[in-house]
Amino acid sequence: MSPSDPRDIYMPLDSQSIKQFRAEMGWTQEMLATMCGLSTQAIQKWERPGIGAPGHWRVHFAALQAKLLPWVPKA
Repeated sequence: MSPSDPRDIYMPLDSQSIKQFRAEMGWTQEMLATMCGLSTQAIQKWERPGIGAPGHWRVHFAALQAKLLPWVPKA
């Protein structure tokens, strides 16, 4: 698949990508969990090497990154 292939949104997110995303946004695991409607333990699990998150979370993380969701901190 090419980088612009829409099917890429269904590919799993690896743990390092999740950690990097969260760090770039300046969020704690607790903050990301709250914004995703998940437990902190879920984020901790996803950030463990070899675990990651299901691919459909790519869309949610993209919306968080673009600050398209009303509960995302603007700072």
